[in-house]
Amino acid sequence: MTEIYTSLSMENIFESSSELKQDLRKIYYDLLKSKKGVTYEMVFESYISFSLKKKMEMSGSFNQKEYESLLLEKHKDFEKLGYAMDSSVYNTMKKIIPSFNKYLDQLGYPIVATNVKGISFTLVSEYSDPLQQEEKEAEYKKNVKLFSDKIQHRRPVLVKYKPFNKEEQTIIFHPHVLRNYMGKWYVLGISESEGHSPKKFDMAINRIITVSSLSQSVKYIEPLPNQYDYLRDIIGVYKENKNKTKIILKAIDENTHGKLVANPLHSSQEIVADDDFGYIELNVIPNGELRAIILSYGTKLKVLEPQSFKDEIKREIMEMLKSYEI
Repeated sequence: MTEIYTSLSMENIFESSSELKQDLRKIYYDLLKSKKGVTYEMVFESYISFSLKKKMEMSGSFNQKEYESLLLEKHKDFEKLGYAMDSSVYNTMKKIIPSFNKYLDQLGYPIVATNVKGISFTLVSEYSDPLQQEEKEAEYKKNVKLFSDKIQHRRPVLVKYKPFNKEEQTIIFHPHVLRNYMGKWYVLGISESEGHSPKKFDMAINRIITVSSLSQSVKYIEPLPNQYDYLRDIIGVYKENKNKTKIILKAIDENTHGKLVANPLHSSQEIVADDDFGYIELNVIPNGELRAIILSYGTKLKVLEPQSFKDEIKREIMEMLKSYEI
């Protein structure tokens, strides 16, 4: 994956087969990201432009007009001679493209090949840059492990973090707890920043830009006794300033009730039998994550008690209705 973006050597660049492979991989991948039906001819023509520009830049005499004039001549030669003008590039390309297609397929990004007027390739992916996505996911997993190690060894870190809809910030962070919610990892702890007192701080790990270790001279701030006991009583990560309470929900149909039984909303969940198919009881601290889950069921799930939480859901629904008013 990272081999594609390896910086180019300044020595014997056009004689090096390894550099040629790297160039062709990058050119082919860039075409796959931007076009459907990428052909060998398209890769070869792009390589002509790429190699000419690089050669002129390396000589220190790049001139845009001269470049365009030379490029036009090369493309005319290509139209006449085709791949014969550089069989080494063509032969390398015939090896690189199939192996790179196989690599992408192994990562879960299949290549669809069609053969109408010559073979062409199309990348199938929900991401505009799947290899960049792979790198992000690898970095994400590395950060989860790093925080796990720092918590175990009680060490602070320097973090550059970009909260959603807020400015980027750099803080000294003292990690205490890792929390997974709906497949995403969060780290909870204490933050320190210039001009501010230490405060409780929670971060989504996928919004961390960089994280690095600090010297042993930076003292770790320990969590307070029972500081994170509330995590047992909430859904998700974020606690609101509310007390733990019993919440009673009623599914409108048997299918919805079955989903809630099969996938409990919280470890405190209990089913209370009635003449129908039962109520759902939770003993939790209400928060935004719980409200979001209830609202996601639409008309299929209703809050019965307590009245205060029922009113919260009503207000959310009324605000939603207002947003659709013409």
